[in-house]
Formats: sequence, structure tokens, C-alpha cells
Amino acid sequence: MKPDWTAALVGCGRIAGLLDEPRSRGPVQTHAQAYHQHPAFKLTAVVDPKASRREALGKRWRVPGRFASLNAFLEKERVDVISLCSPSELHFDQAKQILLAQNPPRVLFMEKPVCLDEADLDRLLDLERTGRTRILVHHPRRFDPAYQKLARRIRSGVLGPLVEGISTTYGGWMNSGVHLVHTLRLLLPGEPKIANVSTAPGGRAGDDNLHLTLRWEGAPVSFRTFDERLYQMFECDLRFQRGRVQLLNFGQAIAVWETAVNDWGERILVPAEGSPFQALQRPLAHALDRIDACLAGKTPQGDPEGVGLTAVRETMRLMWRARALASAKELSHAARS
Repeated sequence: MKPDWTAALVGCGRIAGLLDEPRSRGPVQTHAQAYHQHPAFKLTAVVDPKASRREALGKRWRVPGRFASLNAFLEKERVDVISLCSPSELHFDQAKQILLAQNPPRVLFMEKPVCLDEADLDRLLDLERTGRTRILVHHPRRFDPAYQKLARRIRSGVLGPLVEGISTTYGGWMNSGVHLVHTLRLLLPGEPKIANVSTAPGGRAGDDNLHLTLRWEGAPVSFRTFDERLYQMFECDLRFQRGRVQLLNFGQAIAVWETAVNDWGERILVPAEGSPFQALQRPLAHALDRIDACLAGKTPQGDPEGVGLTAVRETMRLMWRARALASAKELSHAARS
């Protein structure tokens, strides 16, 4: 069958598919693999200023169009969807260029973080409202059916109100922490408030690790950032009045526990039926299913998964505020010293 939609990659690094290999089955964790396996899409162009990456990715995935600049690509090619996989500091300028092009794509699928400045994000929202392109952001747990099912379960109240949460991330607050914060905003009702925050060891260039506590409807959720120079950790433990949820192995397994009474009359936790549940088996494949539905005009009203720019803006505002508070705290401490 002939694919319904054409696609292009801007940026030819790891998440784009530079280190991946074409196959028909298995995990779908890169953009190129997702387009390769999805019957509705054909990858027709790649863009990267570095010839070695551009040619390697283009050859491996049999992509005919290979461009050194975004300008050259936009002048010559017209596609239905563009995956923006370039470094974070390039996102805003490239996204703006794509949105203002004479023949923009119908969907711009952006890697996180969308951009590094709140004013830039607001500008993208304005361009989206007045233009012809829908922006979706790659937060894989938001697209994942297992996480959507978990959100419905938690929000139904069957586990009761949240008592506390304990989480660990790695590799910088903006790079890794944003995934967990945006996931928890899907799972938990209400909006979080920052209770305390401080910088932590490790981090990445221009992206400090943070320790902080957020409160969801009064319940504390602590965030500890582990130094990835030792090893990487990404997990979360949510404790409710009538159960417990654990996100394990970078969120690829979800353990759900429910309360029960044992023979001694003690309240204990027992695994929910089917727990642990597998998640993130085909994260980018689910994202392309959503994009396919968007292009076909079959998406539900609003943004129930929270993968659009408006929902992401609320998460990014929290991320930026936490970083600013941590920085101000450090400056105040330095001044007193």
C-alpha cells in the first residue's frame, strides 16, 4: 500500500535514528524506526549540517532527500510532517523558520524541551494559532496506552488520595526532570506547587540537577536527581491511601498495588491483577498513530493526552520557575557567605 503521508527529519542524531537499524519488529525508540515501521508514513528527507551524519542516516534508512540546511530543504521539499530532532538550543529558531515557510508541514513533531525560553514558547504558540501547522511534542509516556490507562485508574479514585511521592531522575532538570513532571501532570489531579528547591551535584552543561519538593493538592512529591556519572536512574513511587504505584526501569514497567487485609487483620499491599504492566514498548509508534489521526482529521476535541503546545507550556513554566528559584537561592547563599 502507498503511504498516506510524507515525513522529514531535521537533525540526524541518536533520537533521529543515527545508531538504530531498520527492522520490521521490536522496540520503536527512534524517529526513523517509527517512520520505517508505520504503514502510513514515508520518510523522504533528512536535514543536518554535518555531512557524515546526514549521509549515514540517509543511506541506512534509504532516504532520498539529504539536505545540509533547513533553508534548502524548505525551498525544495514539501512534506506532511517534520520531526525536529536537532539540539535544544536550535529548536525555537528552526521551529519558527518551519512555521513561517511558504509550504509548512501540517504537523511539526518536536523533541523536548520545546525551547529554552518562555518568551520563545509563547511566540511559537502565537505562530501555531495563526498558521497552518499543528505542533505536537514528544513526551513518550503521554502517548503510551499503559500510562493513559494508569491515569484513568488513579483519577477514578480507586486508589484514594495521594499521600506522598518519591522520585529519582538523572541528567539535568530540563533534560530528564521534564519527562517525570509532565508524566505526573497526566497521572495526578490538580496542579503542582513548588514547596522547596535547591541545586544538586552533577547535571549537564547549562542544565543543573535539582532537588525539590512539589505539592499536589497538599501531598508532597520529592524529586531527587542522581549523578549520572555514577549511573542513570529514573523511577517514581506514588503512595495513595488505598494503594501504591511504582514506575520502574525508566518507566518501562508499572507496578500497581492495592490494599488488603491479611489473616492477622493487618492492612497490607498486594499486586493488582496483571501487575506489573509493561509500558513504553513502542513509544514513537504510538506517537505516529496520534499524528496519523491528526493528519486524517480523526483526533478528539481538545488535547486529552496533553501532547500539544498549550499543555506543554504549563509544564515548562514550572520547570523554569523551579530553576529560577534554585538559582536565586544559590545567589543568596553566596552573598551571605
